Amino acid sequence: MPMTPAQMLAEMGIPQADFDDYLIKLGAFIAGLSPIQQAFHIKNHGRTAREIARSLGPDATAADVQGLFAAAPSQAGVIVMSCCR
Repeated sequence: MPMTPAQMLAEMGIPQADFDDYLIKLGAFIAGLSPIQQAFHIKNHGRTAREIARSLGPDATAADVQGLFAAAPSQAGVIVMSCCR
């Protein structure tokens, strides 16, 4: 029997109201990006540094990708991009 939306949210540890708010804020964030930034975000969000490096070819390493994001400006102590675990 398939899971209900309420069961999925409970398993993910987020109440419906917070999930709805998250989607609204995420949509606003993405809508505020330029088309190039949107494509970059969609392509790379949630990928590991190793996955990104593999997509760049044999000369790129996970350390190279981590260095790229480590050099990026941070906001309130958080790196702007959530990739590169």
